[in-house]
Amino acid sequence: MRRATIFLLTILAMSSFSFAQEKQEFEFYIPSPDTLFVLPGEAWFLQHGVGSTNSESEIISLRANLFVGELNQFGDHEIWWQTHEMGRPDWQLYDGSVYLSEDYYRHQYNWLANTSSSGLNFLYLVNLSATNNLPVGQVVNYYLNVEIGTQKFQSFYPCLTRTLLSIDGIRGDVNADGTVDENDVEALAYYSSSLEFYGRYSQGFNYGRGMILFNCPDIISTALVNIWVHNPNDLLVQGLEIGELMSGRLTNSVQLASISSALNGEKLTVYTDGNVVNITTIMPDGKLWQKTEIVTNGQLTVDVPDEKLNYKIEAVKLEGLTLTSVQDLKNMNAVPTEFSLSQNYPNPFNPSTTISFSLPVSANVDLKVYNVAGQVIKTLMAGQLNAGSHQIQWDGTDVNGNNAPSGVYFYKLQAGEFNQTCRMQLLK
Repeated sequence: MRRATIFLLTILAMSSFSFAQEKQEFEFYIPSPDTLFVLPGEAWFLQHGVGSTNSESEIISLRANLFVGELNQFGDHEIWWQTHEMGRPDWQLYDGSVYLSEDYYRHQYNWLANTSSSGLNFLYLVNLSATNNLPVGQVVNYYLNVEIGTQKFQSFYPCLTRTLLSIDGIRGDVNADGTVDENDVEALAYYSSSLEFYGRYSQGFNYGRGMILFNCPDIISTALVNIWVHNPNDLLVQGLEIGELMSGRLTNSVQLASISSALNGEKLTVYTDGNVVNITTIMPDGKLWQKTEIVTNGQLTVDVPDEKLNYKIEAVKLEGLTLTSVQDLKNMNAVPTEFSLSQNYPNPFNPSTTISFSLPVSANVDLKVYNVAGQVIKTLMAGQLNAGSHQIQWDGTDVNGNNAPSGVYFYKLQAGEFNQTCRMQLLK
């Protein structure tokens, strides 16, 4: 078996993303910008891997050094390296063996292929996570140096610097336009349904601003933001500080609950005196796995994807939140998959009725009421609406505010290329 010689790279004077004076054969896989902006109390996560840009240059030996001195400022920070594939034992990874060592300032990872023919084009390396407890404006840096040996007995030295900056933000304002509105609800609903963890920090969005109950966004928190947008005086959202600066939170109506747990294979049981539990982990491919559930009788059991993964469990007590309301909240977040127009209710009606329709995407909406002669009686909606389920009431009056006569009417919805007409009857 041929083994490449690995040299320790100790020079830390580097650019944010640079290589030694050699052909660029390998590059980091980092689904985040050079600077990660983290909010007060936010749980953040970063995953790093390295891959070959040349299919003929395979990795047969690798040593990674993560210099973590500044990361120690995060009191609960965690560092874990990939040491196994799902369903396989530790230390045997991708037909190779893993060795770890660490001290206060540096964590070192070594991987060596079993044979020169079992090289890799890509290897996940290290995962980092913590909850941001830093003052707004404080900066933390860390460094990752990797030495790669190939089948050609060449050595390559990818080097990386990453920066974390503690920032402030308005709770619920994920698109950072200064207000919390339906655009934020739509974005959070997408995030909660797709669990695109990396998208939290891209394209002007930081979904961390949507964390209400826990230190990461969840499906119930999304619905709470939706309630606040439509009625900030609703008792369920009082004290949650939606629409306020996150750094200003001094008290919280959400009480933290006690937690204990037991993992039996792929069954995780949580014991708590709270009524809402959030369970998260990061999968080996870097995707977020999350469960947010109501708790009854102080106990909750869920199926988890892998007993060897680390699971973060949070629990809170939220007054007024019941099993029924949680299901209603989840239903409220559901984004429709197609355009639809429902039959008005009640029908026949007197004096008013409600018309419901669904939009899978944001669209310009035109909703009109016609009489049997095809004349427009009233325009109920004309403008842009976000994706979601909508309800509009017709009070039985015409464009001038006069009561329409009894009889048969039609209402027509046009949204983009979609249009549909339904019949209704007004009784006197």
